[in-house]
Amino acid sequence: MEPIVIRLQTPLTHGTETITELRFTREPQVRDMKGIKIRNMTFDDILLLVSRLVNVPPSVLGQMSMSDFAGVGEVVAGFLGDGR
Repeated sequence: MEPIVIRLQTPLTHGTETITELRFTREPQVRDMKGIKIRNMTFDDILLLVSRLVNVPPSVLGQMSMSDFAGVGEVVAGFLGDGR
């Protein structure tokens, strides 16, 4: 899979690191879905899945602006297709 890069309008801070983009380099695997509800996903479910895919803690992803989160949500919806 070609990496999917979401450039953040509002950078995130993780310790001393500034995160300006989220890079999805793989599609979710079954193990990534552990503990996540596929139907009626919550913000927490999406943050947990994204965290597993981009290797950034959910607590850091929680700093995202809603406009950045919308872009991430579109990527997740694309991975899950009609099963969402």
